[in-house]
Amino acid sequence: MVDAIEIAGDAGAVRRGHVHGGRPTDPLGIDATCFIRRIIPLEWYGPTGVAHDPAAAAGLDESTFYEVLPGTQVEFTVQFQNVGCFEGDEMMRAFRATIVVQGDHVARLDERIVLIIVPAIENPFG
Repeated sequence: MVDAIEIAGDAGAVRRGHVHGGRPTDPLGIDATCFIRRIIPLEWYGPTGVAHDPAAAAGLDESTFYEVLPGTQVEFTVQFQNVGCFEGDEMMRAFRATIVVQGDHVARLDERIVLIIVPAIENPFG
């Protein structure tokens, strides 16, 4: 399986939960979740399409959407950074992760596969 970030729901909240371990089939043994630095809630839209509809969610802070009702769309940004994850080598490398959005720690609401690209280290002799 692929690496997963779980955005967990807690009493109607959608927030960053825990990060699952790495993909055992990665030949380099790199856990792609290492690249994930932050998950930032941005906006929510009620079933009618109204942004920040107070009938659809109670609000958000720097990490969490609160009291989100079914049918509400949420948007968030995931920030990736290569800090101590993979030093690089002579080849460009792609690492795969899956972002999983869950509600009430049970329902799988959505998921997205992301590729994290680490460029090759420039060869000073080539």
